[in-house]
Amino acid sequence: MTEAELLTRSGELAVTAAAGDEAFATIVRSPLLIPRVRSAGGSGGRRVSAGVALGAEPAFAVLVEGGGRSSATRYGGAVACAHAFAAELERAQRDGLAARPPAQPVTAAELLELGARLLG
Repeated sequence: MTEAELLTRSGELAVTAAAGDEAFATIVRSPLLIPRVRSAGGSGGRRVSAGVALGAEPAFAVLVEGGGRSSATRYGGAVACAHAFAAELERAQRDGLAARPPAQPVTAAELLELGARLLG
């Protein structure tokens, strides 16, 4: 599936979150990233998702949720979105947040493949 095909069909994706006035459809999501990881559970922390912002013009986006706030940043394509997702995971690591199993970045191709699977 190409980027354009995924964005064209993005209205078929399940809405998983809201960022401001926009709906967000998650394609890949990190586990909850928390300080002092000892087990799979925890409170607080941050979660990072890559997916599609479903506004008037759907676009690849990264959603960062934590501390009672959420913000989504739109990107021009799957490559930029995958890089931004990886950068947010690295930022969380620098901030002392982690998870078990560890959060894993994805490539643009993996992002498109996962999106295609969600669309069936």
